[in-house]
Amino acid sequence: MLNKIKTWFLRLSDNTKSYFVIWWFAGAVYFFVGWGTNLGQLEDPFALIFFLGLGMGLVTAFLINPIIYHMFTIQRRGKIANKKYFQRSVLQGALFKLLDFLKAFVINILIFITYQLLNQALILLLELNPDRVVVPGEPILYATFYTFYYSIFVGIANTVAKALSKKEVKPNE
Repeated sequence: MLNKIKTWFLRLSDNTKSYFVIWWFAGAVYFFVGWGTNLGQLEDPFALIFFLGLGMGLVTAFLINPIIYHMFTIQRRGKIANKKYFQRSVLQGALFKLLDFLKAFVINILIFITYQLLNQALILLLELNPDRVVVPGEPILYATFYTFYYSIFVGIANTVAKALSKKEVKPNE
């Protein structure tokens, strides 16, 4: 049985494996921030959103990206992105780290909205007490939402970069 799982995992692409790494780290950040502090129990969710965004930004910029680009061969738009990652200037590296923070904050806001919509929909559908939280924050679901929105952001960035590269190739008319 263990050999079958090992064989299955080895057949996955490096991009898919990198999403497992992101998923695991996102769950760990929620575990430490959402459950390890009292932020998850406060009435005002903005402190939790801020510190989750800060934590995910730090973890993405200084742990996830270095681990992923050293362990896996990441392909974007049919090209290997690892070489470009290691050839960044200091200014480019700083800008990309700032973008990682911005992306983490936006994703956390989207996750908050998703939790709100999911809870309100379940309360309406199941006719539950409106003061009740049906689906509370927890690491596995948070990590799943984070990875989902992260992959959407990467897909949008790849689409924009592809469109811009095609636009540059066209001759001026």
